[in-house]
Amino acid sequence: MSSPPPGWPPLASSPAALTDLARALGATDATLSDVLGLDDDLLALLPSPCLALILIYPTVSAAESFWAERCEPSKLRPVFLRQRVGGSCGTVALLHALSNSTPALAVEPGSPLEELLSTPEPGDGEAALVARRSEWLANSTAVRAAHERCAELSTAAAAAGRQGRHYVALVRIGTRLAVLDGRQPHARVVAGISTCAAGFLSAAAAEAAALMATVGRAEAAAAGDGAVGGADAAPRSALFA
Repeated sequence: MSSPPPGWPPLASSPAALTDLARALGATDATLSDVLGLDDDLLALLPSPCLALILIYPTVSAAESFWAERCEPSKLRPVFLRQRVGGSCGTVALLHALSNSTPALAVEPGSPLEELLSTPEPGDGEAALVARRSEWLANSTAVRAAHERCAELSTAAAAAGRQGRHYVALVRIGTRLAVLDGRQPHARVVAGISTCAAGFLSAAAAEAAALMATVGRAEAAAAGDGAVGGADAAPRSALFA
């Protein structure tokens, strides 16, 4: 049995570094912006249209329970791959955001993103296709090199703050709000939520705010006081063409 690939250095949540990574992966006109807050006034300051929301949050049981209660398996077929290498969740989330935002994003010929989008159908179902994409990522020297260059752009303090946190991508698939998490076996959508392109950012931000509130309450309860924990300040990035 082959040994698992070595872990990748974790990415700090830096929109500038993630923009560089997106372009290195082949999304030549992608731009990521910092989401300073989730209320309507702050969301209105962001460029438009928003194609995806990348969320980073503490890896605690309250967060996993939140998504398990709110999500259901997707009947649609977004581009989805699983995280098979430690430390790669930031790049997995970014690939989920980019690959499900075409044709709004230009894709450079011969790039890693084009390779992902061109993964041939194995002929034996969606699970086999996800496995093939996941194997491609785990063994892609080009994606790992781009990831490591992005990690080098982060300060030591930012990289340390990334420890114990996890990235997921929220994207619109058809009219559904999808939560693409590389630790899950398949894509999920938020149950009972439909959205359009114009309403995507508000819908995604509402889910992010509910998650942060849930995690904050759990952290406060664990600390034995009524203060909301630091999860509310978890950084978020939004993807724009």
